[in-house]
Amino acid sequence: MENNIKILFWLKKNRKNKKGLMPLILRVTFSNTRKEISTGYFINPEIWNAHNCLLRGKSQEAIQINTYINATKVKLIKLYNDALMVGDFSLDSIIAKFLGKNNNLVTLMQAVYHHIEYFKARIGTIYSKSTFMTYLLTENRLKSFLKDQDGKTDIRLKDLKLEFIQGFDLYLRTVFHNEHNTIVKQCKNLKRVINMAIENQWLERNPFIGFKSNFKEIDPVFLSQQELDLIAHKDFVNKRLERVRDLFIFQCYTGFAFADMAKLKTGDVSEGVDGGPWIIIRRKKTDKRSAFPLLAQALAIIDKYKDYEATGNRLLPTHSPQKFNAYLDELAGVCNIHKHLTSHLGRRTFATTIALATNH
Repeated sequence: MENNIKILFWLKKNRKNKKGLMPLILRVTFSNTRKEISTGYFINPEIWNAHNCLLRGKSQEAIQINTYINATKVKLIKLYNDALMVGDFSLDSIIAKFLGKNNNLVTLMQAVYHHIEYFKARIGTIYSKSTFMTYLLTENRLKSFLKDQDGKTDIRLKDLKLEFIQGFDLYLRTVFHNEHNTIVKQCKNLKRVINMAIENQWLERNPFIGFKSNFKEIDPVFLSQQELDLIAHKDFVNKRLERVRDLFIFQCYTGFAFADMAKLKTGDVSEGVDGGPWIIIRRKKTDKRSAFPLLAQALAIIDKYKDYEATGNRLLPTHSPQKFNAYLDELAGVCNIHKHLTSHLGRRTFATTIALATNH
């Protein structure tokens, strides 16, 4: 019987996704037994070195994934050596220890980190970066809560009780003064982490049983035509604010989500069924083909930036979502608009003020 452990990383070619990326699989062979584990990473086969089982190049992605591969090998070899010391030659046992499934000491923050890494590997395929950022916020809020409660940095999953969840909810209300729906979102993120831990058999009992927190209906906020015209016709000395204003107005007259607006290319504008200019794309969130007729106000903004050098073949200049919303706060102050301007409010304005007026 061969007692050497063999560790191999390979790409599963028959599971290629829509972007042409292939899932990275970890294969561990020991004592004529083989186990395969999905790593959660999807790899461009053109930069995969099958001989060395590493990514070529020095991009941030290559460094991150190669570090993971090397660290995984070191961890598995250590577990193998530990198994030799105690005479436990079961591959199932080694893999269980590698995944932490039989470890009663798995902690909440370890589960959070595991979920975040899983999520990060799927940004741009299943999940959006903006949704990923909410999990990073949840991580920071949990760290703050643990520190303020007992001066701890972590807690074992098996020690989680309903009181912990209730305390976290109250903490967000009283310390961070979050609004109800923001708190519900953070608690739902935590619940997804807990569900993942249960699926991985790190936790037997769900501490969320008995905890209820639902989103509340809120009155939708949008701009009136008068407020929209005030922003649209405002003269700016600051070119940055002028560009932010133009992007916001574009959202108000198209209903585009920020992620969809940011990735628009010049080739996305073509002749529609009525002979006029339309934008035809695949929506980022649904990956479904969508077509939108362009109103005159949106078309004017596209025309304004047709020679904008920094955009390359992008249709419009862009900012990060965080900076964009921060600049919108500044824009509201300059335009004397007493509403909290956000990218989502721009979409809502299209759905109410613009779309309703267009249909009448």
